[in-house]
Amino acid sequence: TQYVRSPLAEYVESDLYFTSYFPSISPNAISMFHCFLSIISIKFFSSDSLLQRRIGVLIFEFRNFLDCLDGVVFRARIKNLRYKSYRGNLGYYMDGITDVLSGICLIVGCLLHFFKQRPLRSITHKINQTLSTRMSRSSDNESEEADLIILNLDDEQKQQSTNGINSNTCETKARIIIALSILSVRYALAGMFWNREVQAYEDLLDSYINQSRRQDLQMTILHSPFTILMFYLWRYLSAISVQDYLIFAILFDRTWEFIQKTNKIGCLCLSITIFATELHIDQIRSILNLF
Repeated sequence: TQYVRSPLAEYVESDLYFTSYFPSISPNAISMFHCFLSIISIKFFSSDSLLQRRIGVLIFEFRNFLDCLDGVVFRARIKNLRYKSYRGNLGYYMDGITDVLSGICLIVGCLLHFFKQRPLRSITHKINQTLSTRMSRSSDNESEEADLIILNLDDEQKQQSTNGINSNTCETKARIIIALSILSVRYALAGMFWNREVQAYEDLLDSYINQSRRQDLQMTILHSPFTILMFYLWRYLSAISVQDYLIFAILFDRTWEFIQKTNKIGCLCLSITIFATELHIDQIRSILNLF
């Protein structure tokens, strides 16, 4: 968003004069169209074919570009190039609703794909699960059984392709739903707190105050190392970043691995960042209230 989509959207308006050539296309119309693209992408994301899923990635990336473009067109229409959220505006709610729907479409597409083509369990998980089952039956043969499990892993994977889905080698639907639910909660919390924190920082540090001393204090806080650290953390943990990570995982056919390996660490990092940001905002509010 920072380096490709937003600059490209700005270029379309500033150099290609989008609003001048297409004055009838409103920002809300662009929002509704990219919501329609999100719905179409479900069919591609849920496909068994990697090629079709990659086509889905292209469609969704174009949708993300249009999401940037509708904001650029809105600012061009009101002749205000300042990056700011105009809360209470119809377009603000329209953009928010379409963003939520696009996230739902992305998750639903992944869910349908995993139901069609259930991901294989990791080798470690299969060994541990089978060992615990065998050990409950007999404690005398555990070493021999472990060797047999390791030797039979390749055979189990071959049986997967010839005998259909094997419940011992594939993830269950329950585990798939739980993993995607955790990702969805993380995705939703990132979006909710991103909006909350951006609004708080705008009100505290980007609002005009007719006092030179407080303006200097605002600039000092804005350029402090901790404030910059918070901004960078939110850049990589925001909902749009989580969305981009998932899109790249789909592109390289590593969707399940990404979800499994980032759910815990992603939730932990997001929780710490939210907590630290709330403390930081309270501290800024206390400092500014002294003047």
